[in-house]
Amino acid sequence: MRQQPAVHPKVLVLDGASKAAAECVLALDRTCEVHVSERTERCVSFASRRLTKRFVQPVSTLELGTWIQALDQEEHYDLIVPATEISLLALKDEALGPTLRAKAVIPSEHSIDVALDKQQTVAEAVSLGIKSPWGVLVTSTGDIPSASNLPSVLKPVHSKVGTSHGAVALSVQICRTETERHEAYQRMLPLTPVLEQEYFRGRGIGIEALFEHGEPRWLFAHERIHEIPVAGGASTYRRSIEAPDHVLRAATDLLRHLQWHGVGMVEFKVADDGDYRLMEINPRLWGSLPLAVAAGVNFPVGLLKLARREPPGPQPRYRRNLYARDVAKDAIWFAQ
Repeated sequence: MRQQPAVHPKVLVLDGASKAAAECVLALDRTCEVHVSERTERCVSFASRRLTKRFVQPVSTLELGTWIQALDQEEHYDLIVPATEISLLALKDEALGPTLRAKAVIPSEHSIDVALDKQQTVAEAVSLGIKSPWGVLVTSTGDIPSASNLPSVLKPVHSKVGTSHGAVALSVQICRTETERHEAYQRMLPLTPVLEQEYFRGRGIGIEALFEHGEPRWLFAHERIHEIPVAGGASTYRRSIEAPDHVLRAATDLLRHLQWHGVGMVEFKVADDGDYRLMEINPRLWGSLPLAVAAGVNFPVGLLKLARREPPGPQPRYRRNLYARDVAKDAIWFAQ
């Protein structure tokens, strides 16, 4: 006999210091019992009155997976939210078992690996006819090609790399000079191969999605108005939009191809004439999540429904042209 879902769902949100984790705590229904963990006791989410329990999670990715398993056996969670790539890496291993991974609402290990590897993402996209920037993969300092056209974009194939001191975060860099390019290669190549791509001028558009075993359930789109650095990077000011049809189709085709399950954001650059290029897949909750929730698409609630094997419901209507700003970081944009 199938066990009835708990009246008060129990949720574990990992990586509590992240923006996505903080928004997830706020977005979940007040009937939920919410637990949060972070690698340090100093965590902004720990201050929330919504929390029932607070945990300090291991720093090591390998230890984190084992720790989550043990905690779930004790707490019996309905939903486990990997709010950053750190916890996603700990949960993606299919050896952890289908029950635990179902509570995390994540796709197959292969699909996550494709999303986390920018070279694999490009290869899959090209096979589907989705436009991606021209690029070359560099694996060692001896193979660095001469700069043919600047600016260029250097993307670490893996944005999170495990070391003896824990996970190291690497970010995409737009290189305008040969000096910047050389320094970026020297910083990244000891840790991961680097994909160097052409710089494509356009506005950043993100297609956020909730998928259920390869089928789209909820979709949302936003445009980046300000980014730091100003030539392209993380958004500091953004608005909700009606997604261009061809970009929306490219995003859903790619996630369908990967048999996606759970949340993800597919990022594009779109030129004024409608031409576009795929940038990357973000396989987890994203920093601009508050905009989607405020506009009417509550992705954390959708995750909880999928984790409890409940229909997420029809596509929510969401408000277009709703703006959101990261005030502190947008001040840097104005300065630049």
